[in-house]
Amino acid sequence: MLHFNNPYYLLGLVLLPLFFFLNRKRKQSSILYSDTSSVGIKPAGELYTNLREYLILVIMAFTLLGLARPQKGYETQIIHKKGIDIVLSMDISGSMKAADFKPNRMEKAKELAAEFVDMRSGDRIGLVVFAREALIQAPLTLDHDLVKEQIESLEFDLLPDGTAIGMGITYGNFLLSNSTSKNKVIILLTDGRNNAGNIDPETAAKNALDSGIKIYAIGIGERGEVPYPVRNAFGITRYVKANFEINEEILTKIADETGGEYFRATSGEALKNIYKTIDQMEKTIFKVEKLAKYKEKLNFVLIPALILFMIIFIEPVAGRRIP
Repeated sequence: MLHFNNPYYLLGLVLLPLFFFLNRKRKQSSILYSDTSSVGIKPAGELYTNLREYLILVIMAFTLLGLARPQKGYETQIIHKKGIDIVLSMDISGSMKAADFKPNRMEKAKELAAEFVDMRSGDRIGLVVFAREALIQAPLTLDHDLVKEQIESLEFDLLPDGTAIGMGITYGNFLLSNSTSKNKVIILLTDGRNNAGNIDPETAAKNALDSGIKIYAIGIGERGEVPYPVRNAFGITRYVKANFEINEEILTKIADETGGEYFRATSGEALKNIYKTIDQMEKTIFKVEKLAKYKEKLNFVLIPALILFMIIFIEPVAGRRIP
């Protein structure tokens, strides 16, 4: 793959035609002479001068390419990592439409989850979502841009409505099953009670414990009644009061048993602080080595430039007649 080590010199290629045009305009003679262009004849001296100017233009272009240092090769990143593999397991059920977080619970959760991903430089991160069923949205990866893209693309109705917390944990366990990381973490975010799925939260948490996985559980939502959008037959949305109860007892139990912790987020700022707390608890120690191997390709531009230079400045001498 071709690579320029000093690409800014390539900007000069854009300015060369303008320089050439202005230079020719400045050199136009103000002395009138017989015009033979009507019969398609140009003076020999003029033809040579035009050719010389074009060759100089080409030499300057080759010189700029040479200064840009064309290189060809490859670049490899080798990452030696000790630390954490993290799975974000996010509830996307209908209750996440509640507007106690602005604009709603899921949009705020998406925003802050993406910020958390940015905090975890060097960690492999995966993404699981769940409602009545669960779905893997991103495998464990160091490509954090991919994870953030998947977080941003989350929408309601991606899965049938319901809350299968046990399935959200189970799919996280699956992603972490082949992990060789010393520390493995599931960050479970939900705003409801488990009411669906083939595996209950306690069983899923026990499986996580057996695999050495910690669960940090976050119950998201204000206590009591909260505004919830309802659309009528005419497509008009209005907000009614609704209550979505979180089984904090179960979430606390599964977090404690796996060595994690349970948090309650009653506002966007509280959720942000929770992510910061988890970030401080689980820090990664990692090392990145970057190997690059490039071969200089200056010969491909400097040799043609040298040949043209010799043609311009040697030809008049070689072609000069001796009296």
